[in-house]
Amino acid sequence: MPSDSRAALVKKTSLLLGDLHKAVRRLGEALAQPETEFVRDAAIQRFEFGFELAWKSVQAAARLEGQDCASPRTAFSTA
Repeated sequence: MPSDSRAALVKKTSLLLGDLHKAVRRLGEALAQPETEFVRDAAIQRFEFGFELAWKSVQAAARLEGQDCASPRTAFSTA
């Protein structure tokens, strides 16, 4: 892998991990709210967003190691 594309992949991975950290924090905030139908729906949406960021972060990190993860299942298996 050329150093330019590796640097871009490192930057992408770093950005994804930062976004994942924020998503997990925001999910925690939603879960700390009193239980209502609205809060439940918001927590589910935040979980889904966090899940997508998690597997895409793993996918990016795996690519740095020369592995490919085409799906969430293979990404979490690789992790």
